[in-house]
Amino acid sequence: MLPCGTGNLLARNLGLPLSLDEALAVALTGSDRRLDVGMANGRPFVVMAGIGFDAEMIDGADERLKNSVGWAAYVLSALRHLRDRPVRMVLRADSGRPQRRWASGVIVGNVGSLQGNIPLLPDAVPDDGVLDIAVLAAWGWTGWLRLATDVLLRRRTGRVAHLTCRELVVDASRARPWEVDGEVAGCTRQLRVTLEPGSLLIRVPAAGRRLPAGLSKLPRLALRIAAQQQDCPPPGELLGVVTQPCANRRQRQLNEQRPGERFTTMARWRVMTSNQASTTRGVAAAAAVRRCERARDLADGSRCR
Repeated sequence: MLPCGTGNLLARNLGLPLSLDEALAVALTGSDRRLDVGMANGRPFVVMAGIGFDAEMIDGADERLKNSVGWAAYVLSALRHLRDRPVRMVLRADSGRPQRRWASGVIVGNVGSLQGNIPLLPDAVPDDGVLDIAVLAAWGWTGWLRLATDVLLRRRTGRVAHLTCRELVVDASRARPWEVDGEVAGCTRQLRVTLEPGSLLIRVPAAGRRLPAGLSKLPRLALRIAAQQQDCPPPGELLGVVTQPCANRRQRQLNEQRPGERFTTMARWRVMTSNQASTTRGVAAAAAVRRCERARDLADGSRCR
């Protein structure tokens, strides 16, 4: 996974680096982890889904402001909805007895922390086989300030109610906006959420394993080549340039060259195959070759092998 979003909540909760080059290194050399996937009204999500306040906050965030100040745009949008009154909602968890509440919003999470490491769902784990739910109820500046204090101090109060389940149905007294993974999906009076345990395979940092010194500073093409030499699965689907069978056809010739020459030769050969597939991709690969040549001094024998 390469974190390219505004908040990058999944990457933050999984401990993935936010730098694209370092995230690519994890994709090439990390370990596999299976995550649960939620389904909200038929749409999959891996971070959070919700109805009410959070969807209004996301919908009101200005795109230009998001590009300039990042996730702080959501905070500014939230301020405009602090005086929105709660609505009557009925929650049914795992086909149990209905719970009737006045709520500003219901958030269903697969992970628990927001930006700034705010523990909205402190017990959420993305592969525990259950969903964590927070029911928020506040009105006005004072009410939301108290709710924020309850969240930060992890206090169980009437303003923040938590529960866990594998299936949830939320019925609202009137249509409310709803969202999945930061994308507003429309307005609805019912949110139905289910869970598919362990259905997403993702690369996470390998415990106790580090890249060779200086490898994370190499350009992305260099990282891919180095990872192939470390017997890692080829990320052809990520970069769209190389697959392992192509590399095997050249392995005998490459082994006869010195490490630095081998590094540059592999990169140049990718340019040739890339040009056959796409001119635009070939231009990008050619630029990567120039970066590889500048980084060749960093690629000693241990890094190439």
